[in-house]
Amino acid sequence: MRDRDYYDRQERGGDGFFSGLLLGGLIGAGVLIYLNSGKGKEKVKELKHKAKMYRDQIEQKLEELKEGKLYPAIENLKGELKERIDDIDLDEIKTRPSRRRRYNE
Repeated sequence: MRDRDYYDRQERGGDGFFSGLLLGGLIGAGVLIYLNSGKGKEKVKELKHKAKMYRDQIEQKLEELKEGKLYPAIENLKGELKERIDDIDLDEIKTRPSRRRRYNE
């Protein structure tokens, strides 16, 4: 009995595929009609404008990187990190008892 139910479900699986295909086609047609309408064309124009604006901003940031405006800031940060690392007292760290030793005792 279980085998028969399994095969019945497998045979009906094709119906679900075609239903999804039909639904996808209807949604696609609706989007196409909307995009060809007056409001849809305005929306496409607005999206293109925003995409151009973002592209211009990215290009400007890339130019700043190429010009080296960020390079001095990066070098400054590297210097600060080096100073902080140099300030660490390695002898103090080596003589400090490790957590592992404290818990094992």
